[in-house]
Amino acid sequence: MAEIYQARTPVGHSYGDVEYYTRHLAGIKGKILEMGSGTGRILVRLLEADFDVEGLEHSPDMIAICRANCESRGFAPALHEGNMTSFVNPEAYEAVIIPAGTITNLDGRELTRAALECCWQSLVPGGRFILDLEIPGLLTGPQQPLKLWRSGEDLWTIEIVHSTFNPAKNQMVEYVRYEKWTSGRLMGTELHMFRTQHWVPEEFAALLREVGFVDVRITANYDDDARPGPRDNDWSFHATKPEATTD
Repeated sequence: MAEIYQARTPVGHSYGDVEYYTRHLAGIKGKILEMGSGTGRILVRLLEADFDVEGLEHSPDMIAICRANCESRGFAPALHEGNMTSFVNPEAYEAVIIPAGTITNLDGRELTRAALECCWQSLVPGGRFILDLEIPGLLTGPQQPLKLWRSGEDLWTIEIVHSTFNPAKNQMVEYVRYEKWTSGRLMGTELHMFRTQHWVPEEFAALLREVGFVDVRITANYDDDARPGPRDNDWSFHATKPEATTD
C-alpha cells in the first residue's frame, strides 16, 4: 500500500491542497506538525518552502518512504510513528495540519474528538489548525473497479472488493485489495479495510468548538471565497487555539 501511495501521489502531486496549505501557513516561523504525513507528498513541499515541519504517521512503511523522499532532497525532519488519537507534544507547534481527509478514517465521534484534543494540546496558545474532510457526496459517485500504476517492469493495482454504508453512523466501510506485479508475476498482495466517517460541515465545526477551538471557518475546493455547497470536492476547516489569559 505504501508503494502505491508513492506511485499514485508522489512528492509534487497536488489536488490544489499543496498550494492552499502553503498559502495559509505563510508567516508561521515556529514548528508545524502534519498529522498523517504518509510518504511526504505535502510535507516535502512545505520543507522546500522553508517551513519547519514535522510528520506524524502510524505506518512504518510510509515513514520509511517519506524519510527517503526527504533525505534525497537534503532534509531530515522529525518523523514520529504514532496515532493521531494519542500523540501529544504539549504546546510544541505553531500550526497543526491534517490534509487529504485523513481524519475521516477515524471510527466515529469519540475517536475524532480524541484526535482534535491531541491537536489542541499540541498547539501553542494562538496556534492555528487546518484540516480537510472527505465529502459525503462522493458516496454516490461511480467507482472505477481497478486502478493501476506502472514503473518499468513493476505494476501496482488497487481494487475495491467490497463496500457498505451505515446510514445510522454515516460511515462507509471499504475492503481494498492492493497488489504488486513484476514482469507479469504477482509479487505480493494486501487487503486493507478503510472506514470513512462522514460529517455535515456545521456538525464538525461544532465539534471543534466543543474541544475549545475558536474562530472556526470553512472553505470549499481550496478556494478562500467559497463556502460548502452541493457540488464540492473538498472542505477545509480553519480554527485557532485561544491565546493564554492572565488573571
